Amino acid sequence: MALPTAAQMFWGRPKVSLSVHQEQADWGKMLTCRIANQPIDSSFLRKIRVYRQDASDVAVSFTIRKEGKGRETLAEVEPDIRIRSGKETSDTRIPGSRNYRWFSLVVWRNKCNDVVVAGPEPVRPLRPGRYVASIRVSSTEPICLEEVFKVGVACEDLGWC
Repeated sequence: MALPTAAQMFWGRPKVSLSVHQEQADWGKMLTCRIANQPIDSSFLRKIRVYRQDASDVAVSFTIRKEGKGRETLAEVEPDIRIRSGKETSDTRIPGSRNYRWFSLVVWRNKCNDVVVAGPEPVRPLRPGRYVASIRVSSTEPICLEEVFKVGVACEDLGWC
């Protein structure tokens, strides 16, 4: 087996990562999650033409529950995944690049002065308190991420803990 072929099989596999963020806008604020397939950073590997394979058939879901043991699940959502520009995409693959896909988990709506779980209707409002978002991505290797966020009485109170 040639060195580049072996290197491609080992270092070229998809490397999917998750990160949480918050976005502020005129209409309110969102807690979001980004999904990326990290590119090859090694100059040696790029020189021998190793490239990051696309992560294919990526599916995402998340649940929201109140923080604490034995708390009931408040929402289970399979969100619409968006490309970096914000447009929805039906493409279930994530190329190996610095570009990412993202989705919203929770939204503060200034107009309604409330916080809701992002997803299909009906929206479920969240009261002030601490919540746990359990995010699951199924792809080549499944990934699970649990993050705590807080909801307050004002837009600036919404955030990751």
